[in-house]
Amino acid sequence: MNRSRRGLLIGGMILAVLFLDRVTKLIALNTLSGRAAEEYMGGFLRLAFHENRGAMLSLGAELPESIRFLFFTVLVGLVLMALLVFVLAKRNLAMKDALAAALVIGGGLGNVLDRLFYDGAVLDFLNIGVDGLRTGVFNVADMAIIAGTAVFLLAPRGSTPANQGKVPEAERGDEAGPA
Repeated sequence: MNRSRRGLLIGGMILAVLFLDRVTKLIALNTLSGRAAEEYMGGFLRLAFHENRGAMLSLGAELPESIRFLFFTVLVGLVLMALLVFVLAKRNLAMKDALAAALVIGGGLGNVLDRLFYDGAVLDFLNIGVDGLRTGVFNVADMAIIAGTAVFLLAPRGSTPANQGKVPEAERGDEAGPA
């Protein structure tokens, strides 16, 4: 795949995640804010609006605002930008890894944008589980981050695209090598 098509695919994935995340958060803000939790599928899915000022599971929510901004907005934003540059610059990165990174970048940017737009908070509204065994409250950006991380960690590792389909010289058996 040529570099421009690869860049368009990665950029398209990032934009798709950002779009879905933004739309769902705006719907949640307008329909769930200030209301009691709503349950669906026998209570398995719970919709409840929550402003999270910390990281996952509100970790760090009690830190001073300046520290939260530095870590959760500035540092995370810089790491996401570095990851984007890496993914776009590394030609032999497997496409599944590039798309996994795009999911993480899109989700991470969605949450960073929340922190910039909503006074340091991320808008969460989804919760799943059975009885007392439930997840923390999360959003579409979080799902993209988890999905991208899972693909990267769990997908089988193979050869890089630059080496795919090439047969090592020693195995070719043609007259290309010394006799």
